[in-house]
Amino acid sequence: MYLKKLEKGDEEKLLDLIKQIEDSLQDKKWWLPINTISKKHFFDDGWTYFLGLFDNDKLIGASALFFNKHEFGESLSNCKKAKLPVVEIGRCMILPSYRKKNLLCNLNIKLIEIAKEKGIKTILATIHPENKPSQASFKKLGFNIETTIVKNNDYVRNILLFEL
Repeated sequence: MYLKKLEKGDEEKLLDLIKQIEDSLQDKKWWLPINTISKKHFFDDGWTYFLGLFDNDKLIGASALFFNKHEFGESLSNCKKAKLPVVEIGRCMILPSYRKKNLLCNLNIKLIEIAKEKGIKTILATIHPENKPSQASFKKLGFNIETTIVKNNDYVRNILLFEL
């Protein structure tokens, strides 16, 4: 297995992974719908940095750093302790058959290192309160719950912070 930054040439694999994740969800409210603007900027360096986890040539997981407030402005506006500059780790996903192996946690460790290299002071993460595996993974990384909000009038989310 190996990690690599996803590029435009990986778009089909990323969209297929997203579809597989969405199709596998027992509770659809654990996953925020992806809007057209976000999809348009999946491979724009000033907006999103997607890191993919591959098993041979198969994309089995991905997670992203979002640099644009379009992605996390609502969450940031509810965080009083966040120090600028801020990014969000989001769209954390791993195929069900690869879960419970700490792979996503290791992927996010690499994203934290990248954020640190870029001079980021605070990393946000938004997670459904009942998504215990994600909550535990981010807690293990050192994230702490800052607050709970309702996004898009329908999606309850814990907002977690990690200070670099």
